[in-house]
Amino acid sequence: MPSQLWKHLSDYMKAGPEGMITAGVSSRLFDLSPRHIERIIKEASKALHGKTPTPHWLRHTSATLALLGGASLQQVQETLGHTHINTTQRYLHTVEQIKKSATDFVEESITGLGSGA
Repeated sequence: MPSQLWKHLSDYMKAGPEGMITAGVSSRLFDLSPRHIERIIKEASKALHGKTPTPHWLRHTSATLALLGGASLQQVQETLGHTHINTTQRYLHTVEQIKKSATDFVEESITGLGSGA
């Protein structure tokens, strides 16, 4: 977790919603309402050409981006709450596909490796 986010979360948890209001600060950790978040996701989904993001889709994307960013498989396993590492290892296939260059995809297509043959 980014240090600045951790600081905000720690301050919020120490003061609690009542303490934040007493201090003259919004009781929200972030100045986003659930409706605002819905709008952000709806706008982002327009770029997905008809696909609808779901909580599971967002969870999968978060795990994949964490692995791409250098998080260990164990860190992602813990974050996702997977009991077995095998469940988390499924994300590695997606990460490897993303890391391949366009020339790798073309070569696989030509040689038939990408078809599962």
